[in-house]
Amino acid sequence: MLVAAISLTSCVYAPASTSSAYEDITVAEAQQLISENGNLIILDVRAQSEYDSGHIPNAILIPVGELVDRLGELDRTKTILVYCRSGVRSVQASEILMDSGFSQVRNLEDGIIAWQEAGAEINHPPIIETLASDETKAPPWTPCHIECIASDADGDELSYEWSTEGGNISGKDSTVTWTAPEVLGIHTITVIVTDGQGGESRSSLSINVRVNHPPVIEELIITPEREKDFNHNKMRIYKGTSCDIECIVSDPDGDELSYQWSVDLADPDGYWTAVGSISGEGSVVTWTAPERGKIVVSVLVSDGHGGTDTEELVLKVETCRCRL
Repeated sequence: MLVAAISLTSCVYAPASTSSAYEDITVAEAQQLISENGNLIILDVRAQSEYDSGHIPNAILIPVGELVDRLGELDRTKTILVYCRSGVRSVQASEILMDSGFSQVRNLEDGIIAWQEAGAEINHPPIIETLASDETKAPPWTPCHIECIASDADGDELSYEWSTEGGNISGKDSTVTWTAPEVLGIHTITVIVTDGQGGESRSSLSINVRVNHPPVIEELIITPEREKDFNHNKMRIYKGTSCDIECIVSDPDGDELSYQWSVDLADPDGYWTAVGSISGEGSVVTWTAPERGKIVVSVLVSDGHGGTDTEELVLKVETCRCRL
């Protein structure tokens, strides 16, 4: 009698299995469910890299290892279609869902492998190729133009959602204008590109908001091709000869600098009209003197952020070395 009582108690105590509470369905049944049920969540429980390589359209990604902690993201009133690569992880996920009170769970048999073998549609998320701004450093209130270049292997129409923790964003689609805030420091701008089929990509860039300090030209140094053809004290040069002109400049912010050189007549109303020629670029150029005249060589230095400085040299061209 005691043995029988123990045996009966054991039979009553054994818990019912919940693994049979979800339903395994084929690819054809899953396709029908997707087309007929608007109250459906398609749940991909693979890894991010697997999802990015191709997923069922409109599927959301929650890797099976994160599912328990992210159950709150799922609507318990909806039917959930679960899939993975071959059906192993989706079984585990389906059991987690049923044990957590989800009542309408469907498991895709043999996973996305079977889906692809059946020739069913696969979606690929968009790819952000570049995200760039015309400014990496900007003073407060400066507008910065930002462009996102993205592509989609399926040819889906893409949407762009922009956000920032500081400053203001105007515009939409792939190109926007971000206006720097008053607050100095590094500010991040983020874009999320979606394809309308559940695929998305995101990227961010940072812009340093700071007060800009202009460059300062410290000196223009002249190095003649031949010393006998140039008088440094009187700034006179022999006709037709050349000299290198170097711009010594500093920038408090360490910005990359650009140089714009020009040459003109010191006396535009004079008889002589030739100004010689300038060759080269950057901080050092070569100027070749004309046959005669008084010439102004100028340089404009820019830091790319609105800061500039300019300097000039006035040189007299002589036709005889005796006048140097």
